[in-house]
Amino acid sequence: MESIVIKPCMDFAQTMSSHPEKEYGELPIMRIGKYDANNLDRILIKFSLACIPANAVIVQANLELFMQKQSNTTVVTPYALEGNWTKNSVTWNNMPSYNPAVYGESQTISRSERYTFDMTSIVSAWYNAEMSNFGIVLKGEENYNSTSANVLIDTTPYHEAVIEITYTLKADCTCIVIPTQFIEADEEFNTTDLYYYSTTKNTSLTKTVTYFIKNTGFNNVTANIQITPDEVEFINEQETIIIEPSKIVALIPCTFSKFARVRVKNTSTGETSSVKIWYQSQK
Repeated sequence: MESIVIKPCMDFAQTMSSHPEKEYGELPIMRIGKYDANNLDRILIKFSLACIPANAVIVQANLELFMQKQSNTTVVTPYALEGNWTKNSVTWNNMPSYNPAVYGESQTISRSERYTFDMTSIVSAWYNAEMSNFGIVLKGEENYNSTSANVLIDTTPYHEAVIEITYTLKADCTCIVIPTQFIEADEEFNTTDLYYYSTTKNTSLTKTVTYFIKNTGFNNVTANIQITPDEVEFINEQETIIIEPSKIVALIPCTFSKFARVRVKNTSTGETSSVKIWYQSQK
C-alpha cells in the first residue's frame, strides 16, 4: 500500500459575501461560516491527482487543516465543486456551484486544533473519472450568526494544510482486499432535563458501530441512539436506558441507517449532570 502527501500543489481561495466582487486568493488566515448577517465566508481548495499511478485503487483520502474556533461551534463540510476556477480570479459572485449530494466527512469545530476530513469518496470519483476534478468548497452551517471558524494556511508543521492519499496498485488477479479501518471520536458535555445530542455521524459505510456513554456527573441520566436517513428526521433506535453516576454503558445500533447520534438528558427536572461519549466503528 502506497501513500502520498500533497503539500505544495494545493490552491486555496477565500470568498466573502460582504465583498462579492473582490478577489482574495490565498490568505494566511481564512474564514468559513457565518460571521454575522452580512458576512458569509467560504474557502475553495484544488489539488491535482496527476502523481497517482494509472493502475491505483484509492483506499483513503484525508484533508488535514488547522482550524480555530470563533465564538460558537460550527459544522464544516467539504463539497465537490461543479465548475472550474482559479485562485487569482474567483470571487463570491463568480465561484462555481457545488454538488450538495457529493461531500466528505463533516467536522464540528469546537476548539482550535488540527481537524481531519475524510474525502475518500470525492477523490475516488475524481480519480475514476466519474466526475471532473474542480476541487472542493469548505462550507460552514451558514444558518446562525457567530458560527464561523478560521483556517490557518502557513508552512509551519502544525498549521500547514495537507492532503494524504493512500492507494494500492491493482494486481493481475481478480481479488480485491479491502482493509478494515478503525474510526473513533469522543466528546463531553453537560446535561440538564432537556435533551442534548452528540455529533451526528455518517455510518453508511461502517460494518460495526458502538457508542460508549459514561455518566461523569452526580445525577442519573437517560440515553438512547437515534438514527436518521437525512439528518432531519430522527427516530429512536432503541429503548431509553438509565445511567447512574460513574457508570458506563455500551449502545449498539441494530438498524442500518446513513446517520446516527446519541441523545441524553437528566431523569429529573431541575437536575444537571455531565457525560462523556465515545464513538467507535469499523469500516
